[in-house]
Amino acid sequence: MRFLDRRRVLTVVVALLLVLAGCQGAGGGDGAAPATGGADGGDGAKEYEATAAGAGDGGDGAGDVPENRALRQRIRIRTGSIALGVDSYADARENLTRAVRHLGGYVSDSHRRTHGEDNRTWVTGRLVVRVPRGNFTTAMDRIERVGNVTESSTRTKDVTDQLVDVEARLENLRAKRDRLRELYQRANETEDLLAIQERLSATQERIERLEAERQSLRDRVAYSTIRIELAEPEPDPPETTTPPEPWHRTGIGAALEESASGVATTLRAVAVLLAYAAPYLLTFGVPVGLAYGAYRRSRDGGDEGSAPESSEGRQ
Repeated sequence: MRFLDRRRVLTVVVALLLVLAGCQGAGGGDGAAPATGGADGGDGAKEYEATAAGAGDGGDGAGDVPENRALRQRIRIRTGSIALGVDSYADARENLTRAVRHLGGYVSDSHRRTHGEDNRTWVTGRLVVRVPRGNFTTAMDRIERVGNVTESSTRTKDVTDQLVDVEARLENLRAKRDRLRELYQRANETEDLLAIQERLSATQERIERLEAERQSLRDRVAYSTIRIELAEPEPDPPETTTPPEPWHRTGIGAALEESASGVATTLRAVAVLLAYAAPYLLTFGVPVGLAYGAYRRSRDGGDEGSAPESSEGRQ
């Protein structure tokens, strides 16, 4: 009888030890501690810390948020898209850059394309700007005033669960890394050291990937993204000129009128030419004419004086 009692007591003790060991292994680490969310316009990356008080055990995977710990504040990523018709792409880009910088943002990406057709050119392009999440609405309003809005939309994405999931996985992986480091310090065999080192490197790599993902989410929460499409108006095509009608299809009256106009144009051109030539004729023509007349008279006089002598000589 005493033997049976001892066996029962031993069974209960072993069961309690197993339960305690399981509880200690299940709580790989508490989740992020609650923190007050930042005010609108502050650091949006810290807002996720107020979403949950911890995460359950999931090994290396994601932990579930306990049902009895309600989320106090949701974390959202806001994005916008605007299409504008502008008179000048260069001027619009300059105005948008100035407005975004005034709100504490910056231009993260830009693209420009010049179109050409039939001696006509116009420019279209795209800008991607980032502004603090607290200035998102103000930025949208100012951007829409730069040109004629042809399309505008906003989108909100809740990433609370995603951030809590990443945070829980990080906590579990860090706890696993700490245990592996302890095992590495106590290991004596070379084979054990190499195996632990391999697992430790893989765990550290996963931690770094999750930290990069978390930082990307924080950045997208803190700074909203707005995509802006800009387009100059396409110039009107040049007017097409109709070819003139053949001359034999012209009416008699039109032909007479055109001929009379041609004669008048010719007479006017001659008169203008004479007006231009008159000063030159008076300046150079008169002296040249006088000199030439004097030369002819002297020559004629010489010819008349020599004619009688020649006749007497013949006699």
